[in-house]
Amino acid sequence: MEFHRLFAYLREINHPALKYAKNGLAIQEVEQILSSNHVQLPKFVRELFTNCDGLNTLDKLIGETTLFPFGTPISLNESIEDYNWNKNHQLWSEEYYPLFTDGDGGGIIVNINSHSVDFEQYYYYSPSSVDFNGLIRIFDNTKTLVDSAIECYMNDVYSFEDNLMKIDFEKEKEVFRRINPKSEFWEI
Repeated sequence: MEFHRLFAYLREINHPALKYAKNGLAIQEVEQILSSNHVQLPKFVRELFTNCDGLNTLDKLIGETTLFPFGTPISLNESIEDYNWNKNHQLWSEEYYPLFTDGDGGGIIVNINSHSVDFEQYYYYSPSSVDFNGLIRIFDNTKTLVDSAIECYMNDVYSFEDNLMKIDFEKEKEVFRRINPKSEFWEI
């Protein structure tokens, strides 16, 4: 229910990016799309798509559509396409599933292997990063991702000017580092 909590909060604060949000899918539709594409996803991932099936990002600035660091939701169909493309090109292990884009060729992926010690941990993938080698842990789990984002909104770490997200990067780093102690990203 963590993604439900996040989107409820974003609606409560009238987040400007939500005007570009596609309606969430019925759980039956999510299940049908996954089944027809031979993809199995944990419940917490399926929940995202029932809250929001991506954002319409065409002709939008990154700051208009991001919900948290590197976090613009992609649709279920886009995520399946990205997942299948990755299986053919092996940019990361098949146990990772893409959920969010950074708008620059990278994004946030999550470990969906329930037998892995890294299950439900989120990683930032950036093919062009000079600070790390393509993939780095960014959020400890879905709850810490949501807790971190909500705390940043509540404490004005994130604000909006002309519908663009403004970020106090030092405070953001403090919040995410404290709530996500396993994350290497916030130590850079």
